[in-house]
Amino acid sequence: MSYIEDEGKAIADALGVRYDGPQYYKEDFKFHLFTDPLTGSTFAGTALEDSKKRLGKMRKKFGIKDTSAIPVEGNKTALQGEDLSPPLPATIPIEVEVPGIGKIDAGIAENIQALNKVGFTSIQSCSGLILDHPENPEFPYSGYLGKRPTGYIAFWKHQITPNKEDLIKRAAQEAKLAFEEGEVFFTPAVVVRTSLLKSGIPYRVVLKEASQEAGLHVGAPDFMEKLEIRDEIMKRKFQENGNSYLQDTDEKAKAAWDKFTKILVGSKVHVSSTHPLVLERFPYPAPEQMGLDIGGIGELKVEIPPPRGIKLEEGSVIRTSEKHDKAIEHLGYHSVSLSDDEISLLETKVPTDIEVINESQSRLRETKIIPDDQLSSAQLAHLNLARAIAKGVGCIPPAGIFAAVIPPASDRVRTAGLYGTKSGALYLSIDMLSKGRDAFDTLVHELGHHRQYTSTGEAEDLTPSHAGAMTDIAKKLIQGLNSGDYDKLLVDTQY
Repeated sequence: MSYIEDEGKAIADALGVRYDGPQYYKEDFKFHLFTDPLTGSTFAGTALEDSKKRLGKMRKKFGIKDTSAIPVEGNKTALQGEDLSPPLPATIPIEVEVPGIGKIDAGIAENIQALNKVGFTSIQSCSGLILDHPENPEFPYSGYLGKRPTGYIAFWKHQITPNKEDLIKRAAQEAKLAFEEGEVFFTPAVVVRTSLLKSGIPYRVVLKEASQEAGLHVGAPDFMEKLEIRDEIMKRKFQENGNSYLQDTDEKAKAAWDKFTKILVGSKVHVSSTHPLVLERFPYPAPEQMGLDIGGIGELKVEIPPPRGIKLEEGSVIRTSEKHDKAIEHLGYHSVSLSDDEISLLETKVPTDIEVINESQSRLRETKIIPDDQLSSAQLAHLNLARAIAKGVGCIPPAGIFAAVIPPASDRVRTAGLYGTKSGALYLSIDMLSKGRDAFDTLVHELGHHRQYTSTGEAEDLTPSHAGAMTDIAKKLIQGLNSGDYDKLLVDTQY
C-alpha cells in the first residue's frame, strides 16, 4: 500500500467514512474519494481539513446541520450537538431464495424466476422498492429526489438473442421503464431501470446532460469544481423534468415490474405475487387482476433520447492496474481510474490500458526486417556504426542488430526502435537510420533495454534499471568516440 493510500485511510478513519481510493490524473495524485455512510454519497478531498469541509458541505445538502465529527473507535463517527434523527439503521435487503438463481429481492423474486424460465437470463437485479431496502445506507441516493432507490434488471447480451434484446427494449418502454445499453463487469449488457422521471426522460440521461453542460471530465484537475457545478445543474434539470420518478411509490414500481414481466412471458408462466412475504407487504391486486395486456408488445410509448454523457480528455484510457501506467504513457496515452458507474456514463467507449497494450503488441509483431543490401548508403553506414558501438560498449544483442520497418506502436506515437525479449534481436527503424544522431539516440535506448532485461528480467521504459543502463552505455559510447574508436565508420555518417 502506498503512502497516499495510507493518508486516505487515515482521513477516512478520522471522519468516520469509507475510503474508496486515490484518484490520479496522468501520473499525478489529485484527490481521495470517500463515501459517507450517513448519506450514501461520494465526495473527494486532498487532505483532512479539505475533506472535512467538503463532507460538511455535502451533509448540509441532506439537511444535516451539525457536521463536526469526532473520531471514535473503528471507522465510526460521533456527531456533536444536534441529535440526528433517524439514526443510521442496521438493516439488510429483504430477499428470498430463488431455486437455481440465488437470493433476489422479495418484491421481484417471482418476476426474475418467470423471466429466467422463458430464457430471459438475468445477471443482476434490484427491486427498487423501499420495503425491500428500508433506509439502506448503501443506496447511492441522489439527494434531490428523496431516498427512493431505482430498481433494475440486467441481462448480458451474449446470453440473449438479438430478438430477445429487442423484446426487452419494447417491453421496458411499454411498462414505462428505462432501457439502457452498456457494460456490466466490462461485458456488453442491457439494463432495464425504474428511473424514468415524470417527463419520461431517464435519470441517467439527465445526469449525462448535466455533466456535459458542466464540462465535467473524469480525472481532470478541475474535476471537483466541475462536479459541484454539475450538482447545481442537476437540481434545475430535475425541476424541469417533474422532480420525481414515474414510479414514485412501491406500488407503482411493483406494477411496472409486473407489467414488464407479463409482456415478456405472456401466458407461458404463471406470474403473480403468491409468495407469502410479498402478499403480506403488497396487498394490491396481482397482475392478472390489473387487466394487463398479455397479447403482445403494442405500440412504443416512451421515446428514449440518444445517450449523452461524460467525455474524457483525448488520449485517456481506463486504468485496470497502476503497473501499466508507464507503458501507457510511453504509447502516448494517460490512464484514468473510473468506477463501473462512471464508465456507464461515458459518452463513447474508452479502451482499457490492457486493450491498448495488447493492440500495440499486435502491431509490433508485424515488424519486418530489411536486408542490408536493400538499404541506402547512409542507412547502411549508420547500421554498421550501431553494430560497432554495441560491440564497443560490451552490449551485443545475441541475435544481432537489424534495420526494420516497424509499425507505429499506437495511433499516437511512432516506433523508433524495438528490442525483442524473446528473439534477442534489436531492430532500428529505417527512418531513424537516415541520420546519425537519431540512430545514436535510438540505439542507446534499445541497448538499455537489452542490458536491463538480461540483468533484471524487466523491459519497461524509463524504470531505474533502464535509465541506469542507458547512462552507462552513453558514457562508454562517449569514451569510445573521444578515443577515436569509431573514426573510420564516422566518415560515411550524416548528422
